[in-house]
Amino acid sequence: MITHAYEITLRHFLNCFFREADNYTLHSISVERNSYYLEVPLLGAQSKQRKLEIKLILSGVLQSPKWLLPVFLVEGNKKHPLAPLQVIELIVDVLSGDVGSFTGAEVIRRVMNSACHLEKILSYRKSNISQAFKTVESHFIQSEQMLLSGHRFQPDAKSREGFSDAEFHEYSPETEGKFQLHYLWVKKTLLSTETAMDQTLEALLISFMGDEKDGLQKPSERYHLFVLHPWQALYLLEMPEIEACLKTKEIIDIGTTGLWFYPTSSVRTVYSPTANIMLKFSLNIAITNSVRVNLEKECYRAKAVHELNQNQLGEVLTKKFPDFRLVTDPAFIALKVNEKVLDSSICIIREAPFQAHEDISAIAALTEINPFDNTTRLQTLILQVSRMQQLSYEQAARYWYKRYLTVVVAPVLWLYSEYGIALEAHQQNLLVKLENALPVAGLYRDSQGYYYVKDHPNLKNIATDRELEFLCDGTLEFVDHHFCYYFIVNHLLSVIEALAATEYICEKVLLEMTQSFFMHFAKSYQTSERFSKKLLEDKTLPAKANLMTRLSGLDELQAPLTQQSVYVEIKNPFEVMHECV
Repeated sequence: MITHAYEITLRHFLNCFFREADNYTLHSISVERNSYYLEVPLLGAQSKQRKLEIKLILSGVLQSPKWLLPVFLVEGNKKHPLAPLQVIELIVDVLSGDVGSFTGAEVIRRVMNSACHLEKILSYRKSNISQAFKTVESHFIQSEQMLLSGHRFQPDAKSREGFSDAEFHEYSPETEGKFQLHYLWVKKTLLSTETAMDQTLEALLISFMGDEKDGLQKPSERYHLFVLHPWQALYLLEMPEIEACLKTKEIIDIGTTGLWFYPTSSVRTVYSPTANIMLKFSLNIAITNSVRVNLEKECYRAKAVHELNQNQLGEVLTKKFPDFRLVTDPAFIALKVNEKVLDSSICIIREAPFQAHEDISAIAALTEINPFDNTTRLQTLILQVSRMQQLSYEQAARYWYKRYLTVVVAPVLWLYSEYGIALEAHQQNLLVKLENALPVAGLYRDSQGYYYVKDHPNLKNIATDRELEFLCDGTLEFVDHHFCYYFIVNHLLSVIEALAATEYICEKVLLEMTQSFFMHFAKSYQTSERFSKKLLEDKTLPAKANLMTRLSGLDELQAPLTQQSVYVEIKNPFEVMHECV
């Protein structure tokens, strides 16, 4: 299984290299079959005689690569196959010479960490994996725990530095983790908390204890209940300032108890089907590209987004798109010691505006590839639509995608076109509700992913300065760039690729459908045509270079907004189709 895990890891790594780098030459093998080989010259004294040779097949329009392993090392007239890790090490060596600000060894370590975790995931899930991908009807937590191999443009999609093997198994969504939360009694003088919920925050936390709440003894009215992820509790309780509070009884440890919670695709955000609520914890663990710790400013941003949605923005969006919903975070609670909020203690409370049994899925779960047979759940949905509607496979794929554009894509695009509010709507943040295998509603989660164009003329109609204070603003150029990557490249192109990969419908048809949608969008939804027109006319689209970002040593949650990631430009397939028409 470890060999298979490394092969998947190598394919993801090569996806990044192919998109981000220019240290290679592409040679055609067969035009009819779209087959090629990639030649990568290697560094060193014998560099002119040493190179990598990698066979691949490219899709017709999007040029999505399908890698044919193994990779060969060519030395003069000789060539021999390499193990996946050897290939990664050689390419990192080539790229490190270009970037120069970060050690390739750090990237190799994260890639190995990811591959080892992927091996654990595949070993654990191999018995039920086929059923998960072939199910027509699913539910929220099943879908959230289905991202087994992860984002295919991440070089270390399953890296998780900080978990032991036992903790990885217990706290990871991919291994169907579930656990009870850890509780403390905390003196109110040590709390930083705000809520916009109808019930008190303590009443909510007490409800998480289930039947155990009957035996709960509150020390006095000077105390408030506090909740932690069990890994977070182990981390915090070893901090000197927390140990001091335990000794003075300002904090009283209750322990682990109560309802069962399930980790979702973000790992640190957990969900209880019983309480029907999500909690976003701080975890001092490096998960893919960042240490996942909530920041105090993010608490106030989340509260601002909730207020914005409760007021005019939510009303306007619901009126225009009654089947689209913004999922918000109405409360937070944190420890404050010596007048300083401990970011590592923060818990953000997120609403769950659906029922646990409903078929709610992140887009990433629909496009996720079964690591054993390369199918997707999206393929299963298209087959079901074909059977139920008595349509050909291509007609069913067209029908599904048209519904998807209307239910999920249109509201997000309209919000930006009309008010300059850009949602960081990537595959994992966009959710779709399915009924009879078809999209019927859309949801967006992540209060940190709200950006707006400064001085946008329509913004004052739906938002006050106070509501916008904690959101991220930027120039039109910056927000266009950010929104274009997350919503169009990361999300929409991935849906098109996944649909085309079923072979029920070709890329060209899907791109033509999307192009037509953009061309008529402004008139259909009575809004500005500027951005949809831009998508049809720009020669290139921005794409986040995750491999180069790692090699540059950037932490995307800690770096300044404009310097969080490295970006490259890719050919705009919508502009290509626009020219054809």
